[in-house]
Amino acid sequence: MCGSCHRTPRSNPRRFGDVLMCARQLARAGVLLAACLAASGCMIRRGPERAELKRLDRPPILRLGKITEEFTGSWARAAQENQLGGRQVVSALLRQSEAASLFGPDPANLVADIHMVTNHEDDGPRLGFLALMSICTLGVWPLSYHSEWICDVVVTVRRCDGSPVAEYPYQARGTYDILALPLTMFSLGVAALRGPQDGMEVRQRMARKAVADLMRTAESDYDRLAKAQKANAALLASQPVIPPTTTTPGPAVGGLPAPISRRYAVIVGVSEHKFRGRMGLTDLRYAARDAQALAAHLRGPEGGRFDSVTLLCNQEATTQNVKIALRERLREVQEGDFVVVAWSGHGGPDPAELKRLYLITHDTDPEHMAATAYAMEEFRDDLNRLRARNILVLADTCHAAGITDPTVGLRGPKDNKIVEGLRALEGEAKGPNDVPQLRLIFTSCEAGETSLENANLGGGHGVFTWFFLQAIAGQADRRDFGGNADGVVTLGETIEFTRDQVKRFTQNQQHPDTAGRFDRRVILSGSRPTPP
Repeated sequence: MCGSCHRTPRSNPRRFGDVLMCARQLARAGVLLAACLAASGCMIRRGPERAELKRLDRPPILRLGKITEEFTGSWARAAQENQLGGRQVVSALLRQSEAASLFGPDPANLVADIHMVTNHEDDGPRLGFLALMSICTLGVWPLSYHSEWICDVVVTVRRCDGSPVAEYPYQARGTYDILALPLTMFSLGVAALRGPQDGMEVRQRMARKAVADLMRTAESDYDRLAKAQKANAALLASQPVIPPTTTTPGPAVGGLPAPISRRYAVIVGVSEHKFRGRMGLTDLRYAARDAQALAAHLRGPEGGRFDSVTLLCNQEATTQNVKIALRERLREVQEGDFVVVAWSGHGGPDPAELKRLYLITHDTDPEHMAATAYAMEEFRDDLNRLRARNILVLADTCHAAGITDPTVGLRGPKDNKIVEGLRALEGEAKGPNDVPQLRLIFTSCEAGETSLENANLGGGHGVFTWFFLQAIAGQADRRDFGGNADGVVTLGETIEFTRDQVKRFTQNQQHPDTAGRFDRRVILSGSRPTPP
């Protein structure tokens, strides 16, 4: 065999060296990339520093008025549409944090209106340009970015007649700085992911600083404001009680009023809460006291000696007990009877599902509203089960604070839809067997308002309940208040008296409202003299 026909293959040293060199270069590139990734970073600084809020140890002499905000700069439209300003944060802080010690519900307190103007330039185009720079420099050149918000705040303190007492200007400046290190495309990516959260943090710090400035000013100027508050109280007391208007508070039903056989009442007042402090849930001062006073009146001769009055206050006002009262103790109600259901306390949406509305009982856990609170749907169904033709629902529920934790998006009464939910209780107003009901829902205020309490009304009451009690005690029947002085207080007289006196006393801060169909001539208290 020819030797040239059979050769042993041998490796090519040059080709093997090329492969080895390529592998080494790839390894060096990987190490360099890993080093760059390890070295790359994004330094973010937010300002201002978080301000400390200290509780005011002196009695509150202010009452929170309107909080308004406007936007300037290229971000104005987006801020308006997406509610990116600080008004809601300021509102939440003034209602639930240490700053709440500045304000009280007393109508004699001076009203503090807050107006905010926030200027900011849209970050989108500028951050887009920064990303383009990162690409052009291959991500190896450090890049920096600066953004700021300027919020001018003016707090106007005024008397009940609108005359100014003082005006305090403040300015809160927020900053947002980025230092992107190589590889900057990765650093900027991290910043982009954190951007919305960082922006919210800056705005919250700005709002907190503005509130802290207001607290310091109120403390340093307290003596002067206290003198003005005393003068305001005297001014309020000197104003005459005006007669009610003649506006009809709801569609009346024609014909003679149907005779009433028996009278029933379920009255709930919740001042104390088992889970107070959780998610901003606050106790009330006079809700239970309101319920006790109403129950005492309805049981007495002036209130018509109701045949059955069930009173649930504080620890007794649990969700289970409320259901028992409405579903079992009113089971014997017949078509010719009259039923009053009164609720004084907090109400609001479930933080986890804002469309679901609840009345808050003593044992309601704000973190588990669906399981522990009394749902508005249940309330409507319980009313529909009643056989009574005449039903009156009194609701003093939209008190200040309540559940206002900013982390769940509830920012005070303007976002609390409980009044709208209560008004919807009128529904078709049909009881068992589709018997039409004359169901009146009488709420302490309109949607977006706060139900006020006052320490000077009979030792302390809610303003709405106090004037309702005054009405059925006989004041609404007086001619100088629009009554006909016939010895009885009717439902129509009570509504008009209560509504107008609450508006006057609170300087139009609170407007009781009605919904539903009702007979104005239903007698709530008193008796007509027997003809000779």
